Amino acid sequence: MNTIGLTSDNILQIQTYRLYSMRLAVVICIMLGIQIGFAQESRTHTVFFEYDKFDVNTSESSKLTTWLNTLPDSLAKLEICGYTDFIGWENYNLSLSEKRANNVVAFIENEGILRYKMSLLSFVGEKESVPNESVDGTPKDRKVVVTATFYPKSAELNPVRKDVSEETDLLASAEVGQSIVFSNLNFFPGRHFLIPQALPNLERLAETLKKNPNLEIEIQGHICCKLDSLDGFDQNTHTYELSVNRAKYIHDQLILNGVTNKMTFRGFAGKRPLIFPEVTDEDRQRNRRVEIKVTKK
Repeated sequence: MNTIGLTSDNILQIQTYRLYSMRLAVVICIMLGIQIGFAQESRTHTVFFEYDKFDVNTSESSKLTTWLNTLPDSLAKLEICGYTDFIGWENYNLSLSEKRANNVVAFIENEGILRYKMSLLSFVGEKESVPNESVDGTPKDRKVVVTATFYPKSAELNPVRKDVSEETDLLASAEVGQSIVFSNLNFFPGRHFLIPQALPNLERLAETLKKNPNLEIEIQGHICCKLDSLDGFDQNTHTYELSVNRAKYIHDQLILNGVTNKMTFRGFAGKRPLIFPEVTDEDRQRNRRVEIKVTKK
């Protein structure tokens, strides 16, 4: 550095600025490292459909099955979005894209490869298809995109503990008529799919029921943000049966996992909030739940 014409105060200011800049650069590098370390990896797979069809054909189902089998255990969530090309009416295409997305969801659930992993489902119709002069439309836009997102590698060092609560132990010892609140068995807002963090509790519930085959239960679904008998709107099914669908989803997942106990299910809408008033997002999330009532031992 050429210091001619600079006073000692100027030189000190320059040195201080350089030191500050170096420290700032170090902090930025550290922050970038943290961000990169916690960035979630994702993979996508596209299921293509024939013109005006929403069934997954044999070729596409085979490709989807192969892709699903390559996904590691660090899978955090699965997002499924349906599309169409520009041919046809807008509302018709929106409905067609929904049917395509729902059929892919049904296929994945029936395959049993990724139990408990379903997360988000959406459909956009022809929204992202660019019109052209072709009377045959755009085949590549007739699709469902499946996006798998994984927990960051840093999280793999501290996997979610299987022994997440004593609730399943309480269930095994509960008296007839008692209900156990599964506070960690929660759902995405407006949907009947479990959040990924709920997997350990669902697995423990299945294990407990298998160990106690004479235990009969009623699965009770609940929602947040309402205090009446009117059920919530289920964005997956487009019906006002959200609490019922949540209970049924747990019922179906337990059967998929080999549970043979006698089980029934019902929904209570928002009539029985666990947390009231709901002040925080955490309060609302805890109310998006199921409870397990012992009906016979």
